[in-house]
Amino acid sequence: MSRKLQRRFAAIVRPMREKMFLNEQESETLTQLSDLLLPRLISGELRIPASYSDDPERRSSSA
Repeated sequence: MSRKLQRRFAAIVRPMREKMFLNEQESETLTQLSDLLLPRLISGELRIPASYSDDPERRSSSA
């Protein structure tokens, strides 16, 4: 493979690899948050206000 082709390939692949690395880091962070928060939500130790609901009826009834 020629040097020019290798450089072009690297220029295309490098941003993809960087994005993959960032996605892996974000996934790990989200997993840790889920592991921390889910047991608290299930046990009732942590509650989410109705104002954060996706259901418009729940939002309007809590106001």
